Amino acid sequence: MVKNILVATDFSSNSWHAFTYVSTLFKDETCMFHLLHAYDTEYHSRNELKQGNDASFTYESPKDKGDVLLNKMLEKIALECANEKHSYKTHLMHDDVATTITKTLSTENISLIVMGSKGITNYEKSVFGSNTIATMKEAGSCTILTVPHDSEVEEIKEIVFPTDYKSAYSSLRLQSLIDLATIQDAAICVLHVDTSSGLETAQEDNKQILDDALSNNRHSFHVLTGSDVNLAVKHFVESRDSSMVAIVNRKHNLFTSWFSTNMVMEIGKVSQVPLLILPE
Repeated sequence: MVKNILVATDFSSNSWHAFTYVSTLFKDETCMFHLLHAYDTEYHSRNELKQGNDASFTYESPKDKGDVLLNKMLEKIALECANEKHSYKTHLMHDDVATTITKTLSTENISLIVMGSKGITNYEKSVFGSNTIATMKEAGSCTILTVPHDSEVEEIKEIVFPTDYKSAYSSLRLQSLIDLATIQDAAICVLHVDTSSGLETAQEDNKQILDDALSNNRHSFHVLTGSDVNLAVKHFVESRDSSMVAIVNRKHNLFTSWFSTNMVMEIGKVSQVPLLILPE
């Protein structure tokens, strides 16, 4: 079965890195990569792909720019990371990034959205760019993979899944995580940061449900104690040199809880690992 993966690009080095990262992850899988560019809010740099010469870049409109640069991206893919198992389709749309991604999800049966953590501006004080944050909010029904610009392009060995055990996660809800771990033969490390005095009965039940859901994958359970959840997760990822962190995008919770407490920001600043955001 062909996996449809959407890669949002603004033709920056960050978005190119995100593409090469996911292309490497799924190098042995049959994939259709949908290369999407929204051209009304992006700054177009004619030098980003380092292909051709200046004489070949004569533009009359943002649409023309996007069309030429998408073709240049296809040329670069053919030169640097061609794969017989991978096919490519370009999408050039006039709208903001998050809206174009949302429109494409259903029409192309997209199972994974891939973005660089930052875009072409690469604002140093921000872990995530505005387009990435908007996509997390608006396209929450699909799994999203955000890739920091300095993350290593390599196979995944371990994925950390932090949880408070307050929700029950079946294998269906965690399918994207399970599939990726299976493809990569990666271990899943379930991490709970105990800020009180152990688990309640409902949490114990949810832990068992999670154990059952991950039964076909190598997985382990870990507990850290302390009041600073952010610091605990960050240190755990760092100490084990983990390859990725996976979290669930709970509706009305990801940005009011995770982002307000800076957990994702701290992981992004220190660990520089890709973040797999699963739909609720």
